[in-house]
Amino acid sequence: ATMNMHVAVRSSATAEDLPDNSFAGQQDTYLHVTKENLIEKVKECWASLFTARAISYRKKSNIDHKIVKLAVVIQQMIFSEVSGVAFTANPITGLRNEVVIDSTYGLGEALVSGLVTPDHYEILIDRNENVEIRLKKIGEKSIRIIGKSDGGTETLETIDNDKKVEALSDEYIIELAKLAKRVEKSYNNQPLDLEWGFTNG
Repeated sequence: ATMNMHVAVRSSATAEDLPDNSFAGQQDTYLHVTKENLIEKVKECWASLFTARAISYRKKSNIDHKIVKLAVVIQQMIFSEVSGVAFTANPITGLRNEVVIDSTYGLGEALVSGLVTPDHYEILIDRNENVEIRLKKIGEKSIRIIGKSDGGTETLETIDNDKKVEALSDEYIIELAKLAKRVEKSYNNQPLDLEWGFTNG
């Protein structure tokens, strides 16, 4: 591993992403962590199992606090220029031949936290990977969250010209839709929601 490598420190709780209980967002995630504060952030991630928000969520969901366990996942980070989420089935209609992609500038954190209106795409894709972009809606993407070279993140306002421009080219949209379906296939064709990022153009 590179000495200057940045990592994400994130939780994987035993009850996360189960059909009946979505624990996503209940525990803390730390982005662009450097080696100097890695151990501290791992401890903080474990401790986030006991925040008021997490305890309240488990209580409302009738989940016994004693049975919930949390692993900490450490992933190498890239300095994403564009990030987002891809659904391998349309989450509104349930259509399995449609991939839905939301994208924004910088890290996906702004999107998944609901801080920006992302670009939105609906893509038809068949088993032979024939792809048609069915719908495009350009979101304002008013801010971007980026990784800082010395660790951590910062929030910047998006310049006006970029707000009106798609964050992804058609080429990337099509490639993402194909990749999302290939990942789905490797998970027994279960519908998935995937986070993704592009760096270096």
